[in-house]
Amino acid sequence: ARTQRTMNTLYKREADIYLSFRLQLVCKFFVCGLLYSTAFPCLYMIGCVMFIAASWVDRWNFLRVWAPPPPTSDRIIALVARVLVPLTVLLHTYMALAFFRAIDIDRHTGWSVASILSCVAI
Repeated sequence: ARTQRTMNTLYKREADIYLSFRLQLVCKFFVCGLLYSTAFPCLYMIGCVMFIAASWVDRWNFLRVWAPPPPTSDRIIALVARVLVPLTVLLHTYMALAFFRAIDIDRHTGWSVASILSCVAI
């Protein structure tokens, strides 16, 4: 190629994934990780590593490799922030109670201080 612009067009690929696809993938990891992290605390670390890696991969791909994706509105992010995150935190709290209650049932101790204060585990 003779010019930088020609080389850029040869190197650039069409974005075969969209921002909404990446958002739903990240939301799945967020919900599943937070939902079961009370029972498996290593999910906090796995989720953290996934979010850091996804951030760098997306930054590299969206800014350097792929053609600009189609424009999207901020309504998707607003919906995630207003609906999905609070609902996930509530489900996380419920699952914490359920997991600690299951431990108490196995030990035949009834409602213990650990199960009552399990919301602190979040």
